Amino acid sequence: MPPSIVFVDPFISVNFLSAQLKKAKIHLAVIYTICNIKKGFFALSPELFDHHFSIKKASDTDAVIEQVKALPTLAVYSGMEASLSLSDYLAYRIAPEYANSETTSICRTSKYEMQEKLKLEGLESIEQMKVTQQLTPIQKELLSTWSFPVIIKPSNDAGSAGVQSCQSIAEIEAYLKTSRKKNLMGKEIGFFVVQEYLEGIEYVVDSFSVHGKHYLSAVHCYRKDVYQGNPHYIYLDVIAHDDPVVKTMWEYAQNVLSALGLNEGLAHSEIMLTKTGPRLIEVNPRISGLHGAVNSAAAYSGQPTQIDLLAAFYHKRTMPKAQNKHIYSRIVFLQNYQVRKARPLNLEKLQTLASFKEAEMLHEPGTMMKLPENVVDTIAWLILSHPDKEQLWNDHLQILVWQQQGCLY
Repeated sequence: MPPSIVFVDPFISVNFLSAQLKKAKIHLAVIYTICNIKKGFFALSPELFDHHFSIKKASDTDAVIEQVKALPTLAVYSGMEASLSLSDYLAYRIAPEYANSETTSICRTSKYEMQEKLKLEGLESIEQMKVTQQLTPIQKELLSTWSFPVIIKPSNDAGSAGVQSCQSIAEIEAYLKTSRKKNLMGKEIGFFVVQEYLEGIEYVVDSFSVHGKHYLSAVHCYRKDVYQGNPHYIYLDVIAHDDPVVKTMWEYAQNVLSALGLNEGLAHSEIMLTKTGPRLIEVNPRISGLHGAVNSAAAYSGQPTQIDLLAAFYHKRTMPKAQNKHIYSRIVFLQNYQVRKARPLNLEKLQTLASFKEAEMLHEPGTMMKLPENVVDTIAWLILSHPDKEQLWNDHLQILVWQQQGCLY
């Protein structure tokens, strides 16, 4: 039997992950762990993986470790940041050759400790403060010296969930008073982090690492907007591999990954390019999200996906690099600004666009669509890709017109 790649709680882009790895002839296994079994976060289809294991209670752990070892197993990777600590432990016990150190797990799971580690390693980081659900008088006094707005977020939620911009100390207090006690995976939110508001251009760097050697998939540029204090996506562009900004972001991202001890596996790093240089927002030690769309957009532009890199490692092939071609690719995010029921996505209209490639509606027709509270509330995404940048922009503008007319969904 060929060795397996094991994912722990692979609830991010799982259909894409499974399909692409099976296409690459990689034997797959999954371990469901305590926090997600209790929450019932997702029910994954059995056919997605070749082997399924569950840790329903702590006493199951040793038996599951022995069962997975017997497959055999090449490597164990995290599928979601919420269970990263346990994922690191399982990787060390099952496949230690390709495991990140448990001693540095906290630097990859806590958004607060992530920045503290960068500071300790002499890398540029952002000003921050750890707070609970009630500000102390000293914290209020310190915050009075900060520039507003600021960003507040849970220390251990998924991706951008729970992130909000606050214009004053009063808004921070209001956020803390009404904030969720548990994150999206059902785990207790230990504390919150107030961070300086970074001004600049936001980038995403997707990668895969083996033994501390980092391999670039692609660099993407975000365009976000704020609606009633909550960030949400507008579009995401794939940056040409020979654009000078790619070199800048990739050099910084590699330093960050090494500093955080993320020497093995997938990484999705969010970085702000400020006037004084790159600053880390956060690293998510997993495949990029959006149901695989971020990786798909990279592929349309001739750049290797994270799965391409993992497959090259698995089959002991040379790591792929970006092809020498310029095709512009963009993910467009559709948002809803009025409470109403969702209709099926109008693919017939979208397919008339020269750059249209694929799309996915994230709400079932007939369900109520709420106003965007965070990036999770995106209604649908679609990918545009074309050699002519002007054509891509024209198609995007047409989509905005259709969206305003209410005839897309």
